[in-house]
This record gives sequence, structure tokens and C-alpha cells, in this order.
Amino acid sequence: MKAIVQHEFGGPETLQVAEVDSPTPGAGEVVVKVTASTVNPLDTLIREGKALKEFTPLPFIPGWDVAGTVAEVGEGAPFEPGQRVFGMPRFPKPGKALAEYCVVDARNLAATPDSLSDAEAAALPMAGMTAWQAFHDTVEVKEGEKVLINGAGGGVGHLAVQIAAAAGATITAIASPSKHEWLRSLGAHEVVDYNDEAAMAALEGFTTAFNLAPGSWVPTLEAVAPGGHLITISGGADELNERAEEAGIHHHVTSVNTRDEWLAALVDLVEGGKLRPHISATYPLERAADAHRELDEGHAQGKIVITIG
Repeated sequence: MKAIVQHEFGGPETLQVAEVDSPTPGAGEVVVKVTASTVNPLDTLIREGKALKEFTPLPFIPGWDVAGTVAEVGEGAPFEPGQRVFGMPRFPKPGKALAEYCVVDARNLAATPDSLSDAEAAALPMAGMTAWQAFHDTVEVKEGEKVLINGAGGGVGHLAVQIAAAAGATITAIASPSKHEWLRSLGAHEVVDYNDEAAMAALEGFTTAFNLAPGSWVPTLEAVAPGGHLITISGGADELNERAEEAGIHHHVTSVNTRDEWLAALVDLVEGGKLRPHISATYPLERAADAHRELDEGHAQGKIVITIG
């Protein structure tokens, strides 16, 4: 089968198409005929050898978001051949989703909602579970609370807006102006241009803030009310922890993982019409390196999808 194989850490050019053996399922596992995957910011850090290096011995097949149809079922796996499924396999070990076939623990899969295409389903697992974890596990966002999302226009951010809206929060989204009307349509009550210094400085009184903009945590922190919560998804510098403590703010560093109950919660929101991934661009498997290049530029709206087959 065709797959993307990485033999060394580095830039997008390290992502090479290769022929590899097709996987077979063990007990409780499913082989998925993959039709779509995605690229996430974490994928680029791993590609460069800057994250989870201890879990990614070379060579490896990258990619964690997977969507497609069940091709083979191992003993005890509760799926049927031909069934549409999606999920996030094996995290933090290589997910091996950038391939024509991917073997997945059945516990890491869910049935794909009829309302989603395979491309949309693939856009949901990692980004969606990151956002769900932030607002329903790390912090429990409640109706009427003021929530700030910095970096709201990206893969995690646009899903976080919808998840916070479904919880009944009042949401302020920080993003570039080209994304403002779109974010309002997703449930943001107020939108702020991150280049507008006056508007950024005026932000205050938030119960919870979710910072998804690297290098931009200071204005996010300063917008949180004393006793409130700041959530980041990468390791907090000592300075950030100290500043939060001095301001009487709870700082939480969250890191995504796969939980079947979180995937089920996302499915419930999709089926209730409250959550839908947005796809800004699609690339075939052979152009996975170009998908990484676009993500590296940092301006994607929603998710970038890689189609397979």
C-alpha cells in the first residue's frame, strides 16, 4: 500500500511517499481503508523532532486523524466491514493515518455521523478532543460564563468556539479580520483583531481563556478575571506560571489524548447540529508535504485535510 514515511526529522520535504506492507488487525482492532486524514500543528512539531520524539523512532508513518470505512475486523471489535468510522489511533505513538490502510484499536474509533463527509470526520478527532477536553475536563465551562479564545480561527479554535457556544457561554474570539464574520456564524458574540492593540488591551473580566496563539499569552492572561482560568496547550514557561499565580489566575496546561467518551460527545454535538468542522483546503496523499507547508504558514481557516484513494 501507499503511505507517507518519514526517515528523518526536518521540513515538509522529509514526508515521502513509499510502498509499505498493509496492516492486519489483532484482537479488538480494525483495519480502516483510509479516505481522509489531516495535518495538525502537533504533526509539524513531531515532523521537526521538536515534540514526542521519544515516541517516534525513525522511520515512521505520521498522521493521527483518520476517517474511512472498515476493511477488516479483528476478534471482538464491535464494527462491521463497510461501516464508516473515524477516530484518532495510538496517540502519542505514530498514528499511521497517512496511508491507504490503517490498523486502529476499536476503542479509538466511532461510527461516522451521516451528516459528515469523510473529510469532515477526519477533521474532527484531534482538534475536537483538544477543544472538548479544554472546556469539559480541564475546566467545566458553564452557561453564561465569559470565555475568551485566542487563535479562534484555526483547527482547534473554530471547534472550541462551537463547543463553548453549545455550553451556553458568551464567547469573544480573537482572530484576523477575514475570519470575523465566519466566527460569528459559529457562535462568537464578539470578535477582536489581534492587531488592534486598543481592542486587545480592553479585554477583561473573562472567566476562562483558551490561548491557541503561540507567543501571544500575555494579552490572554491579562484578560482573565482574578480567580479565573487560563488554558494553554503547550508547556507553560516559568514566567507564565508566575504571572498567573501573581494575578490569582489558575493556569492549566492541557495535552490531547484519545478517550472514547470524548469522541462520543463530539458525535452527539454533530448530530445535534451544534458542531461541524470547517475545511479550508484539501491535498491528495502525494502532496502531504504541501499540506504541511500551508499549515506552517499559520493562516489556515479551520482544518487542512489530506485525501487518500
